[in-house]
Amino acid sequence: MPSRYKAESGKLIRFGGGTTEVLSPWPTPRGWIKGPNDRAWRHVRPFVRLPGSDIDRLISRQVKRLQGPMPASVRGAEAIALDRRRREDHLNFLFWARHIPSDIRRSISTFPDRHWHLLSMLACCGSAAHDLIRTNPALAYALASSWVFRQSPVTQPMRSIRALLRRGRKQRDILAWLDFPNSEAVRRILARVVPVSCRIPRLLYLRDACGELPVVKTLCHLDRINASVLRIVTDPALRERTGFDVLKRLSGKKRQDRRPHLAWVLKDFDRMCAESDIRPPRIWTLDIIERTLDEMLENIGDENDSLCSSLENMPFPVPPVPGNRAIVPITDATMLREEGAVQKHCIVAYGRAIAVEKNTYIYRLLEPERATVELARSDTGWKIGQVKGFRNRAVSREAHRAVRRWLESMMRGCRQSAGQSAIDDDSGRIIQG
Repeated sequence: MPSRYKAESGKLIRFGGGTTEVLSPWPTPRGWIKGPNDRAWRHVRPFVRLPGSDIDRLISRQVKRLQGPMPASVRGAEAIALDRRRREDHLNFLFWARHIPSDIRRSISTFPDRHWHLLSMLACCGSAAHDLIRTNPALAYALASSWVFRQSPVTQPMRSIRALLRRGRKQRDILAWLDFPNSEAVRRILARVVPVSCRIPRLLYLRDACGELPVVKTLCHLDRINASVLRIVTDPALRERTGFDVLKRLSGKKRQDRRPHLAWVLKDFDRMCAESDIRPPRIWTLDIIERTLDEMLENIGDENDSLCSSLENMPFPVPPVPGNRAIVPITDATMLREEGAVQKHCIVAYGRAIAVEKNTYIYRLLEPERATVELARSDTGWKIGQVKGFRNRAVSREAHRAVRRWLESMMRGCRQSAGQSAIDDDSGRIIQG
C-alpha cells in the first residue's frame, strides 16, 4: 500500500483503492480510515508488523537498498518501479516504527500477528501490560483482543484491561474475564505457549479443550507448548491416537512453533485412511508417522487412482479466488490426481472436501518454487491452509510470502471496505477487528 511519512507529526499515511489510512505515532498510536464513500474518518485497527531488531540499522539498510541497483530478477520498467515503491513504503513504515521503544517492539515482534492490538494495549496500560507479555504471552495476546473471547464484549475494553492489570489483581482474574477456566493449571498452560504459536483460532480451541480434565493434565506435563501440540490436543481424533511421548518430542521442536507441519501431516494421513477405508494406527512415536507416511507415498499413484475414480462425476466448483501466472487453480479430478502424483503427497484425499463439502480449494504454486496451496473456508472468508512442497516438505519463506501477497491482493477490496479487517500474516485468514 503506497505510504508517506510526515516527519513533523510522526504520522504514517497509507493509500490504496481510494482509501486513506492514517497512523499516529507512539506514545499515542491511533488509526483512522476514510474510504471513497465515507463522509467522516473512522477509527481502525490497521495491519502492522513491528520489527524487533535495531531500527536504525534497518533504516540504514533500506536507504542503501533504495540507492543501489535493483535485483537481477526484477526486470522491466513497471516491475522496477513497483519494487522501488515497496522499498520506499517500507522505509516510511520504519520511520514511523522508530518512535516505539525498542524493548516494546522486541516483545511485540515475537508474536505472529495482531501487533497493533498489542501495541494499543501497551500504550494504554503501560508497564503492567508489558509485564504480562513477559510472564504470560498467550494471556496477554488474548487480552489485547478481548472482544474475540468474551461472550459479551465491553464497549471500552482498554478501561477494563487497565482495571484487570491493577496491583493486587491476578492472572486468574483475566482468565475468568476472557471466559477461560480460571484455574491455576490453565494459567500455567497459557504461560507455556510460545509467543510465535499464538493465534486467535488456536487459543479459542485451547479454551474449549481446557474444559476437559485429561487435556489439562496432559498439557501441565509439558514445559513448552507450540503450534503442533495445540493442533493435536484440540482435535479429539488426533488427541485420542497420539501418545504423550509424541507430544513431548513435538513440544521441543522449534520448527513446529509457527506452523503445525507434523500435525497437518497427521490430519492428512487420517483423511487418506478414511477415504481408503483403512483404520489409522495409534501414534506412539514420531518414527511411526514418518515410516507409515513414507509407505503410503511410495504407493501414491495407486492410491490417487482409486480415490479419483470416485470423483470423476463430481464437478469442482468455480475457484473461490482467481489464480494468476504463478498460482493456478486445480479445477477437476484429473488435475488433482496429477498434482498428487507429481508432488508425491495425498492431496487427492481432499477431493471430496473440494467437490462435495466445498470448504477447501487447491492451487498449484509454480513460482518462486513448486508447491501445493490449500485455501480453507472459514466463518470470515477463505484463508491459507497449508502450503506443501514435494513429499509434504516445508516450503521457503519466499513461497509463503508469494501466496500471502496473492491472497491479499485478491482480498484487498474486502479489507478496505470492512475498515477493521486485515489478512492474518501467517494463515491468510481475514481477521475482523
